[in-house]
Amino acid sequence: MRRIMTAKASPTSDRSVSRNERSNATVHVRPVRLSDFGFIRDLSATIDGYTVPPLYVLWMFRRFEVELCLIAESPTQELVGYMLAMSAGTHSNEIFIWQLATTFKGQRLRAGASLARHVRKLARKRAIQRITFTAVPDSAATRSIACLAKEAFGSTLSTGRRLPRSISVKEREFYLLP
Repeated sequence: MRRIMTAKASPTSDRSVSRNERSNATVHVRPVRLSDFGFIRDLSATIDGYTVPPLYVLWMFRRFEVELCLIAESPTQELVGYMLAMSAGTHSNEIFIWQLATTFKGQRLRAGASLARHVRKLARKRAIQRITFTAVPDSAATRSIACLAKEAFGSTLSTGRRLPRSISVKEREFYLLP
């Protein structure tokens, strides 16, 4: 995972909304649609260490984790970020964020923060007690995630276990307690 973003719910739609104070641009967060798959695959292909999700996996995430698989849109409805996450198990109070990414425009619009606020809202709704992801320690991405976690959740990241060497030599688990 590279970035975490969040948003507050809009009273007039199924979208979540976050106001960017610097540019007054609004980022909308909504569930992933079939038509978003190309964007997700294209953006994931640009990020070192990310797997380009097969279409079937994207469909499965969209079908079974609709609240946890999200798209961030600019005010002009340009796609500027996404998140793919899943519950850690049946009736689990933990979610695992597999991928979270934003375009350069999404970074300027703080789409990551919008997605993180959406996760915070969902964590409260579902009584989520732990949010887990994997990342490379001391990387720019991990530092960015730590800042978003502090902003959106008011908590710091905790370091978890190393991944098995056969999976990744560099990455390890991180988690936060919302």
